[in-house]
Amino acid sequence: MSLIEKIQNEEKPMNIEERLEALQKELNAWKRYTRGLIATGVLIIVGALVVGCMLGKDKISAQRFTLVDARGKPRAALGMISGGQPALVMFDSQGLSCATLGIDPEGRTVLVMGDAQGQGAALSIGLDGTPSLLMFDAQGKTRLGFGVNHDGFPMIGMRDAQGKIRVSLGLDLGVMPLMAMYDAQGQHRVSLGVDSEGAPELWMSDAQGKTIWSAP
Repeated sequence: MSLIEKIQNEEKPMNIEERLEALQKELNAWKRYTRGLIATGVLIIVGALVVGCMLGKDKISAQRFTLVDARGKPRAALGMISGGQPALVMFDSQGLSCATLGIDPEGRTVLVMGDAQGQGAALSIGLDGTPSLLMFDAQGKTRLGFGVNHDGFPMIGMRDAQGKIRVSLGLDLGVMPLMAMYDAQGQHRVSLGVDSEGAPELWMSDAQGKTIWSAP
C-alpha cells in the first residue's frame, strides 16, 4: 500500500496528519498550562513572607521563600502555587519573571523562559514521559512546536500569527518522512512524503479536503 493510501485509508496505527493533529492539541494544552504557571508564579512574590518553623536541627519548613538582591528587589521565589504544586520563579532586575520551573496542577513538569513581552520558549514533560518544546512570538502566541508522540515518533508544527497550523513535519509509522502544508483556514492542502520503499509521493487537496491530484 502506498503512503498516500495509508494517509487516506489507514486507521491503526494513526496516519501522520492524525498524529500531528494530536500533537497540536497537546501543544495547545501545554501553552495554557505554561502561561498559567507563569501567572501563578508571579503571584508567589505578592505579599510573600518567609514563614517557617524548625522541624529539626537541620530542617526548615515553609510555604514560600523569596530571594532579594542588594536593593531589596525580589529576584527568585520558591513556593506552592494553585493546585498545591511547587514552582521556582526567577525575575530580572526590573522585577519581571524571566524563567519558571514547576509542576502544573495536572502533575506535568514545565520549564518556561521568556521576556516581558511573552516571547520565549516552554519545555514540558507529559505524564506519560512524552516531551514537547514550544516557542512563542512577541505576542505570546505559539509559532513553533517540537514534540515526540506516544509511539516515540518526532514531530514539528509551525503556526502563523493567527495561531493556524501551516506546516507540519513528522515520521509516518516511525520511518517514513512526511510534510503537510495547510491554508490560512487550517485546511490541509498538500502532503509530500516518501513511502516504505523510498519512492516520493505527492498529494494535493482542495479547500473542502477533497483530493484533486496525487502522484504517482
